[in-house]
Amino acid sequence: MSKTQFTNTTRTLSPRRILGLIVAFSVFAILLSSVSNLFTKHRAIRAHISELKRDKEVLDEKYQTVTSLNEYIETDDGREYVLRDKYRMIRQGEGLIVVTDKDTEGVVDKKRPALRRFWDSIRRGLGFSQ
Repeated sequence: MSKTQFTNTTRTLSPRRILGLIVAFSVFAILLSSVSNLFTKHRAIRAHISELKRDKEVLDEKYQTVTSLNEYIETDDGREYVLRDKYRMIRQGEGLIVVTDKDTEGVVDKKRPALRRFWDSIRRGLGFSQ
């Protein structure tokens, strides 16, 4: 009997092979899921680390500002600034000047009679300025 290159034997899938394929696919799926979860956690941790680094930079800047302010407050000029600004203290003999952005139209002119002031305010209200 001579052997031929192609044989007519067909391979059938045995239950043992099917079970092996199912187990192999399940293990692959579980490993892939685990790797995916680890990658997601890794990205979240990296983002959190970068956020913490930014927060540290902001806190370092605030620390430098507070340190320099404390050094300034320890000087005589700094103490005077705090007393004048925070506690509104003035030296003896100094006065207080108030500067406003409002117009002085609201100031009542006592030299004019009340009736004249009344009609002047009506004219200003109607748009007829003096």
